[in-house]
Amino acid sequence: MKITQNKSNSGFTLIEILAATSILVMLMLAATSMLMTTVMSQAKGSMRAQVKDEGAAIMQRISYNIRNASQITSACAPDPGSSANTITYENYGTPYTFGYSSYAITLGDGVNPPVALHTSAVKAATAPAFTCTSDAGTGNKFITIDFTLTTNQTDDFKREGSTNVISEDFSSSVQFRNYQAN
Repeated sequence: MKITQNKSNSGFTLIEILAATSILVMLMLAATSMLMTTVMSQAKGSMRAQVKDEGAAIMQRISYNIRNASQITSACAPDPGSSANTITYENYGTPYTFGYSSYAITLGDGVNPPVALHTSAVKAATAPAFTCTSDAGTGNKFITIDFTLTTNQTDDFKREGSTNVISEDFSSSVQFRNYQAN
Protein backbone atom coordinates (compact mmCIF):
# COMPACT_ATOMS: atom_id res chain seq x y z
CA MET A 1 0.00 0.00 0.00
CA LYS A 2 1.26 3.33 -0.97
CA ILE A 3 0.87 6.27 1.43
CA THR A 4 0.52 9.65 -0.14
CA GLN A 5 0.85 12.82 1.72
CA ASN A 6 -1.59 15.47 0.73
CA LYS A 7 0.18 18.77 1.06
CA SER A 8 -2.14 21.69 1.01
CA ASN A 9 -0.87 25.18 0.57
CA SER A 10 -4.06 26.82 1.78
CA GLY A 11 -3.85 29.82 4.12
CA PHE A 12 -2.95 33.49 3.99
CA THR A 13 0.34 34.93 3.11
CA LEU A 14 1.95 37.60 5.24
CA ILE A 15 1.23 40.22 2.57
CA GLU A 16 -2.50 39.35 2.56
CA ILE A 17 -2.70 39.57 6.37
CA LEU A 18 -0.94 42.96 6.38
CA ALA A 19 -3.23 44.31 3.66
CA ALA A 20 -6.39 43.15 5.48
CA THR A 21 -5.13 44.58 8.77
CA SER A 22 -4.32 47.94 7.13
CA ILE A 23 -7.79 48.18 5.65
CA LEU A 24 -9.38 47.27 9.00
CA VAL A 25 -7.29 49.90 10.83
CA MET A 26 -8.32 52.61 8.33
CA LEU A 27 -12.00 51.71 8.73
CA MET A 28 -11.69 51.78 12.53
CA LEU A 29 -9.98 55.20 12.42
CA ALA A 30 -12.74 56.60 10.21
CA ALA A 31 -15.43 55.20 12.51
CA THR A 32 -13.67 56.60 15.60
CA SER A 33 -13.34 60.01 13.99
CA MET A 34 -17.04 60.08 13.12
CA LEU A 35 -17.95 58.99 16.64
CA MET A 36 -15.80 61.69 18.24
CA THR A 37 -17.28 64.36 15.95
CA THR A 38 -20.77 63.23 16.88
CA VAL A 39 -19.98 63.25 20.61
CA MET A 40 -18.45 66.74 20.43
CA SER A 41 -21.41 68.09 18.43
CA GLN A 42 -23.82 66.61 20.95
CA ALA A 43 -21.88 68.16 23.86
CA LYS A 44 -21.85 71.58 22.18
CA GLY A 45 -25.55 71.33 21.35
CA SER A 46 -26.34 70.35 24.92
CA MET A 47 -24.28 73.23 26.28
CA ARG A 48 -25.90 75.72 23.87
CA ALA A 49 -29.33 74.50 25.03
CA GLN A 50 -28.29 74.94 28.66
CA VAL A 51 -27.05 78.50 28.03
CA LYS A 52 -30.30 79.36 26.24
CA ASP A 53 -32.48 77.76 28.93
CA GLU A 54 -30.67 79.45 31.80
CA GLY A 55 -30.70 82.83 30.01
CA ALA A 56 -34.41 82.53 29.31
CA ALA A 57 -35.07 81.61 32.95
CA ILE A 58 -33.04 84.60 34.19
CA MET A 59 -34.81 86.95 31.79
CA GLN A 60 -38.21 85.60 32.82
CA ARG A 61 -37.43 86.07 36.52
CA ILE A 62 -36.08 89.60 36.09
CA SER A 63 -39.01 90.60 33.86
CA TYR A 64 -41.62 89.15 36.19
CA ASN A 65 -40.13 90.74 39.31
CA ILE A 66 -39.68 94.17 37.74
CA ARG A 67 -43.08 94.12 36.04
CA ASN A 68 -44.77 93.37 39.36
CA ALA A 69 -42.63 95.62 41.58
CA SER A 70 -44.49 98.08 43.74
CA GLN A 71 -41.71 100.65 43.35
CA ILE A 72 -38.44 101.10 41.44
CA THR A 73 -35.91 102.77 43.71
CA SER A 74 -32.89 102.90 41.39
CA ALA A 75 -31.81 102.82 37.76
CA CYS A 76 -35.02 104.44 36.44
CA ALA A 77 -35.14 107.08 39.12
CA PRO A 78 -34.72 109.96 38.78
CA ASP A 79 -33.48 110.07 35.18
CA PRO A 80 -35.42 108.13 32.51
CA GLY A 81 -33.06 107.23 29.71
CA SER A 82 -30.34 106.31 32.17
CA SER A 83 -28.67 102.92 32.14
CA ALA A 84 -27.19 100.97 35.05
CA ASN A 85 -25.76 97.54 35.82
CA THR A 86 -28.04 97.08 38.82
CA ILE A 87 -31.67 97.79 39.53
CA THR A 88 -33.26 98.00 42.95
CA TYR A 89 -36.99 97.62 43.39
CA GLU A 90 -39.40 97.17 46.23
CA ASN A 91 -42.09 94.60 46.52
CA TYR A 92 -44.45 95.31 49.42
CA GLY A 93 -41.78 97.21 51.33
CA THR A 94 -38.94 94.70 50.88
CA PRO A 95 -36.05 95.94 48.70
CA TYR A 96 -34.46 93.62 46.14
CA THR A 97 -31.53 94.21 43.80
CA PHE A 98 -30.62 92.53 40.54
CA GLY A 99 -26.91 92.93 39.97
CA TYR A 100 -23.63 91.41 38.83
CA SER A 101 -20.80 89.86 40.81
CA SER A 102 -17.94 87.55 39.79
CA TYR A 103 -19.40 86.67 36.37
CA ALA A 104 -22.82 85.96 37.90
CA ILE A 105 -26.15 87.73 37.56
CA THR A 106 -27.43 87.97 41.11
CA LEU A 107 -30.52 88.74 43.14
CA GLY A 108 -30.13 90.13 46.64
CA ASP A 109 -32.54 91.18 49.35
CA GLY A 110 -30.17 93.43 51.31
CA VAL A 111 -30.08 91.03 54.25
CA ASN A 112 -28.67 87.79 52.84
CA PRO A 113 -25.76 87.52 50.40
CA PRO A 114 -26.84 87.85 46.74
CA VAL A 115 -27.70 84.58 45.03
CA ALA A 116 -26.54 83.68 41.49
CA LEU A 117 -29.45 83.16 39.11
CA HIS A 118 -27.61 80.57 37.01
CA THR A 119 -25.50 77.47 37.53
CA SER A 120 -21.71 77.33 37.42
CA ALA A 121 -21.84 75.73 33.96
CA VAL A 122 -22.47 79.17 32.47
CA LYS A 123 -21.28 82.63 33.34
CA ALA A 124 -22.36 86.15 32.59
CA ALA A 125 -19.99 87.50 29.96
CA THR A 126 -21.30 91.01 30.54
CA ALA A 127 -22.99 92.73 33.43
CA PRO A 128 -26.71 93.15 32.87
CA ALA A 129 -27.70 96.56 31.52
CA PHE A 130 -30.97 98.06 32.71
CA THR A 131 -31.99 100.96 30.45
CA CYS A 132 -35.03 103.01 31.36
CA THR A 133 -37.26 104.71 28.80
CA SER A 134 -40.73 106.13 28.61
CA ASP A 135 -43.21 106.43 25.78
CA ALA A 136 -43.79 110.14 25.19
CA GLY A 137 -47.30 109.55 23.83
CA THR A 138 -48.67 107.34 26.59
CA GLY A 139 -46.28 108.09 29.43
CA ASN A 140 -45.74 104.35 29.97
CA LYS A 141 -42.44 103.47 31.61
CA PHE A 142 -40.29 100.69 30.15
CA ILE A 143 -37.03 99.06 31.08
CA THR A 144 -34.83 97.22 28.62
CA ILE A 145 -32.75 94.40 30.04
CA ASP A 146 -29.64 93.19 28.19
CA PHE A 147 -27.03 90.61 29.15
CA THR A 148 -24.79 87.95 27.58
CA LEU A 149 -24.25 84.44 28.91
CA THR A 150 -21.42 82.19 27.83
CA THR A 151 -20.07 78.77 28.68
CA ASN A 152 -17.75 78.47 31.61
CA GLN A 153 -14.14 77.81 30.52
CA THR A 154 -13.84 74.62 32.61
CA ASP A 155 -16.44 72.59 30.73
CA ASP A 156 -15.46 69.13 29.52
CA PHE A 157 -15.75 69.78 25.79
CA LYS A 158 -13.57 72.88 26.23
CA ARG A 159 -10.81 70.72 27.74
CA GLU A 160 -11.06 68.31 24.83
CA GLY A 161 -9.34 70.85 22.62
CA SER A 162 -12.31 72.82 21.34
CA THR A 163 -11.72 76.54 21.13
CA ASN A 164 -15.33 77.40 20.46
CA VAL A 165 -17.07 79.36 23.19
CA ILE A 166 -20.83 79.30 23.15
CA SER A 167 -22.27 82.75 23.79
CA GLU A 168 -25.85 83.99 23.70
CA ASP A 169 -27.22 87.53 23.96
CA PHE A 170 -30.49 88.15 25.77
CA SER A 171 -32.65 91.26 25.56
CA SER A 172 -36.17 92.13 26.64
CA SER A 173 -38.31 95.17 27.38
CA VAL A 174 -40.64 95.27 30.35
CA GLN A 175 -43.49 97.67 30.97
CA PHE A 176 -44.10 98.50 34.61
CA ARG A 177 -47.53 97.76 36.01
CA ASN A 178 -47.18 99.70 39.23
CA TYR A 179 -44.47 102.25 38.38
CA GLN A 180 -43.45 104.74 41.01
CA ALA A 181 -40.00 106.30 41.07
CA ASN A 182 -38.47 108.05 44.02
